[in-house]
Amino acid sequence: MSNQNFKNREKLKTYSIFITLSCLSFIIQTDTDPYLWLEDVEGQQQLEWVKGHNKTTLNYIENIPGYQERYDFVYNVLTSEQKIAYPQLEGDYIYNFWQDESNPRGIFRRIPFDSYLSKETNWESLLDIDSLSNCENINWVFKGVQFAPYNSNRCILSLSQGGSDAVYLKEFDLNRRQFITLGFNVGEAKSDFQWIDEDHIYISSDFGEGTLTTSGYARIIKLWERGIKLEDAEIVFEASVDDMAVAPIVIHDPNTTYEFVIHFFDFYRKVLYFIDDTSLIKLPLPDDFNFDMLNDHVIVNPFVDWKIADKTIEKGSVISIRLEDLKKGEPKYDLLFKGSERISVEGIYATSNCLIINTLDNIKNVVLEYTYQNREWKHEQVIFPSSGSVDIVDNNRMNTCYFTTFESFIQPTTLYIDRADSIDPIPIASMPSYFDASNCEVTQYQVRSNDGTMIPYFVINKKGMKYDGQNPTILYGYGGFQVSEKPFYSASLGSLWLEQGGVYAIANIRGGGEFGPEWHYAAILENKQKSFDDFIAVAQDLQVRKITSPDRLGITGGSNGGLLVGAAMVQRPDLFDAVVCIVPLLDMKRYSKLLAGQSWVAEYGDPDIPEEWEYISKYSPYHNVTADKDYPQVLFLTSTRDDRVHPGHARKMTAKMEDMGHKVYLFENTEGGHAATYTPEQHAKFIAMNYSFFMDQLND
Repeated sequence: MSNQNFKNREKLKTYSIFITLSCLSFIIQTDTDPYLWLEDVEGQQQLEWVKGHNKTTLNYIENIPGYQERYDFVYNVLTSEQKIAYPQLEGDYIYNFWQDESNPRGIFRRIPFDSYLSKETNWESLLDIDSLSNCENINWVFKGVQFAPYNSNRCILSLSQGGSDAVYLKEFDLNRRQFITLGFNVGEAKSDFQWIDEDHIYISSDFGEGTLTTSGYARIIKLWERGIKLEDAEIVFEASVDDMAVAPIVIHDPNTTYEFVIHFFDFYRKVLYFIDDTSLIKLPLPDDFNFDMLNDHVIVNPFVDWKIADKTIEKGSVISIRLEDLKKGEPKYDLLFKGSERISVEGIYATSNCLIINTLDNIKNVVLEYTYQNREWKHEQVIFPSSGSVDIVDNNRMNTCYFTTFESFIQPTTLYIDRADSIDPIPIASMPSYFDASNCEVTQYQVRSNDGTMIPYFVINKKGMKYDGQNPTILYGYGGFQVSEKPFYSASLGSLWLEQGGVYAIANIRGGGEFGPEWHYAAILENKQKSFDDFIAVAQDLQVRKITSPDRLGITGGSNGGLLVGAAMVQRPDLFDAVVCIVPLLDMKRYSKLLAGQSWVAEYGDPDIPEEWEYISKYSPYHNVTADKDYPQVLFLTSTRDDRVHPGHARKMTAKMEDMGHKVYLFENTEGGHAATYTPEQHAKFIAMNYSFFMDQLND
């Protein structure tokens, strides 16, 4: 415990004895939170406390009728050979990371491009993560790969212990299938790196004392040459310790390499520098933006209104401006896309010869391909099935093709290959159907929130279901950081919930990105409560329509969504009967002091500033839970290895509610990072716990 001080005790009232006050000093704790001790993530006493709660939770949930069948179903789906092998195209090969029953930690593998398209199975195993873990006695988690450019046989693998955001960088020889002992290797840290060529990389990392920001991210970028010690590498850029982070960006196209530094002041305010030989040129961009490049065109998607000369580019638009013009500050640009109230940009991507803008039209994806011909931009819409979600899963600047997926609540995920010379994507793989989707229907409703804003939400249920208020319903939401919640296909949702008579709803509340930057900025800082108001309005509307009722409605969300359902539970416990709160933020007084929390001050506000704590304190679940209210049954799920959102949030909320007399369940996975799970076994347990808990609580 901390922050102790000495305080003089009052004089004792005696008949004639006077004692000096200094002799009667007593230690009094100024910080009144008795649960701070649970923030010690790896402490022996704390882990014993967690172990006890895990045992209690599993004793309850694993004995719910149908738990084992749910677990078996999900595990079989996750380990099935019928899963899609998602591609990463590099040179002449498709690379893939694959997990199954024999390889729960996974295999990094590759196959020739043509063989992949012809559905051959002659995969070449490059690295067996299970064997590596057993050999080194470390629970390695594969976190991704970045290839050296221009058909090199080198790559750098990111591996973490237990799934944390902090990773080890290990250079790997693809042809010899072995690590390079004296290569570009970095110890555990939250590192960002970019290949320049086979012998040079830019890297931002933890270089020792004083090299991290208060958010726990790197504040220094170095140019690292092969054969030079990392500590001797040249410093390219250095930010203030009070900024959020810095990172390098290197864009390779078939002819040129473009090098940048991006400097984050906070989660949204940033500056982009172009590295021109040995100098840095600050590019005149808006405070908040996304960008990409196609050849020498810089493609900018501003998230705030952007003034160029006497013109204003509206937030959410997409423009093209040549790099040379941007460096000179010349206001020459082409407007490629302009959003509207219900149409927004989800992402921008590039191949060797086309730009892809993935848009959302009332939360349904519309993909546009742009090409630059004869000094003008032309575009066409890529034809996908209607009313679903399209995601660009891989794009490569050295190739004309890219890969996408399409899915909806009732249509299994299908993988497509797209080429710029055709607007008709070609399906190459699909998930099997795990439930009878023909018996399900999807409806999009909307409800008026407190301030009059119309909030859309999806409802999925069996056809012909009677709306009599008796249907067990799960309502999901997120509402933060401009993240959009879209239709998706889930074998477990369909088989374990919808086919069993359950209803599933997704609330597209403010704070997310469904309708562009304005939708996000409407519910941050002092307006964060609007996210909770929107979610509560959807919950009420589900009951007004008699789709469900308070004793049949459960809510769930993770991370920022965990804060959402925590706040909703505390503010309106009368509306819900069960809550699954996953890797949540809950103690909003201390969130900015825990792990990466300082980086989210631009979203929530700074609790150390009294004026900002005034509005944060009104919704902080940890500070508003009371002993005299009847709360819905809650299950907290977190991970010991989550180094993004501290597991102390869930631990402390559990302890506080228990001491108030509330029944609470907590399960903390020993690994998994912010995803809370990693192996198929862990993920199957996680999903089976969720649906078993809701099935038990909402069908009483």
